[in-house]
Amino acid sequence: MNMTLVTEFAVNMTCASCEQSVRSALAGVAGIETVDVSIPEKRVVVKGNVPASTLFTVLRDTGLATVVRGQGRAGHNHAAVAVLDASNIVHDPTRPFGVVRMAQLRADAPGVLVDATATGLVPGEVYDVAVTEAGDLSAGGLAGLGKDVVLVASGTADASGRLEAVGQPPAWLWEWIGHGVAVRARTLRATGEGVHSLGGIVARSAGAFENDKVVCACSGRTLWEEKLGWIPSAESAAAAAKV
Repeated sequence: MNMTLVTEFAVNMTCASCEQSVRSALAGVAGIETVDVSIPEKRVVVKGNVPASTLFTVLRDTGLATVVRGQGRAGHNHAAVAVLDASNIVHDPTRPFGVVRMAQLRADAPGVLVDATATGLVPGEVYDVAVTEAGDLSAGGLAGLGKDVVLVASGTADASGRLEAVGQPPAWLWEWIGHGVAVRARTLRATGEGVHSLGGIVARSAGAFENDKVVCACSGRTLWEEKLGWIPSAESAAAAAKV
């Protein structure tokens, strides 16, 4: 029997035209029951029996920056984030950096939606995103993360060196908390981590319907700057300085 689920996304909508783009894109997806859109909150909530990865891809293909916040009911799902800063502590825009967002899709079945974004990578290179056996970055680099244990997503960096990779492995997200996430170029793995490998630690974050935060105080980037790999704006940097 099919189960109706509610999936929440943050979508960078700024006007009625953006909302129309979202609604038009979702109108062609079978299995959707309702779509609620809030431009001021930049929120899209979809009710129906559609895989979260399918909805994410449809929304992303509108050209609007999209971040999954979770699926299910408030208090009944888990979400996590890993900031990929192992080789980019000061957020130098000339060096690789990124973020991996994860959401447990259901509380009663394994399944994690993984959305990885990174910039400054090798154009045309295939990258694997994996959860690692350990979560220690204290020595610098990725050596403290240990071996990859679960491949969660893969993708190819575009002509600008930007990677967007989406995966949906059958796993329990809470088992990954405290472990590392590594993003490694396939052709470079045999010769070591290289300058274009990234790593981070999986940390809990708010799930669906639990947090409207759009500014990352640790980096000074808004959620959309973080997603698209933009340099922090003066406004967001000033806001972070006040935290």
